[in-house]
Amino acid sequence: MIRICYIVDAPFLGGAELYISRLVSALDRDEFSASVLMRNDIRDPRLARWGEDLAARGVRVAAVPMRLPFVP
Repeated sequence: MIRICYIVDAPFLGGAELYISRLVSALDRDEFSASVLMRNDIRDPRLARWGEDLAARGVRVAAVPMRLPFVP
């Protein structure tokens, strides 16, 4: 199993986040395990719903404190 972690440091929903949704949806779940690391200080309700939608589809989503620039 190959694990992939997508990191979302934006405080709002944008094109990169929508692209991540498409990437996660296209992964073969027998071969890949996807997770998303995102900010815990989200002010955009659309981004919060995006994370909830990913979690409902079985993607592990973790919200953590982030400062820009984010260095994993």
